[in-house]
Amino acid sequence: MAAENVLLAAEAEGYGGVMMGLLREKSAEISEILGLPDYTYPLFGIALGKPAKINPVKPRLPYEAMVFEEKYVQQGETIIRAYDEMQADYAGARREGSSWSERMLEQWGKAEDSSSTENLKEKKLWK
Repeated sequence: MAAENVLLAAEAEGYGGVMMGLLREKSAEISEILGLPDYTYPLFGIALGKPAKINPVKPRLPYEAMVFEEKYVQQGETIIRAYDEMQADYAGARREGSSWSERMLEQWGKAEDSSSTENLKEKKLWK
């Protein structure tokens, strides 16, 4: 919530911002660079600045694909393919050569790097 409020405040002042996730993969290096003491751990970063260009809001997964009443409903391939197309249309020339679902699979479809757990233990946040 703090990060969301930082971004909202920045936007209110005419700045843009980008959340930098996945810092956990380099948490030890970031902790060292920032000189973080024990009992601290980097969760995310925020880059703020004056935007050179205002892009349209990135399309999100449909509400029905994320919100369920009473129990989870597994999504079929159709909704993922439709979202891949929506993301490709949005990205246009900025497209990275792979679909949204392929990038998500690459990012989240592997075991977590043990360096994150090791850094949490080193920072005395995990026993």
